[in-house]
Amino acid sequence: MEGEIRSYLARHRIVRPTSSVAVASRTDRGVSAVGNALTMDATLPGPTLLRSLNGISPDLFFTAATEVPEDFRVRRAVRRVYRYLEPTPPTDLRRVEEAAR
Repeated sequence: MEGEIRSYLARHRIVRPTSSVAVASRTDRGVSAVGNALTMDATLPGPTLLRSLNGISPDLFFTAATEVPEDFRVRRAVRRVYRYLEPTPPTDLRRVEEAAR
């Protein structure tokens, strides 16, 4: 997957073809992730990188870009936040309580 993303970003001249790219996402069965994390070796500063990424495709939307230390690993999060949304009112409160456990 990272190779395809690296190739895509290289075609759009956001990274070099040999740049490091890593992606982290998390979904459970039956749910969709709202956000994922992506790290890459890029020479553009954060705001310029963000504008460049958001100009690639209307199907992708990046909300932030920041520099991270060289030893940062996107798949080794120190904190994760999960938020499960159910239609209002919940269709089956027992299922919501079971999922929360």
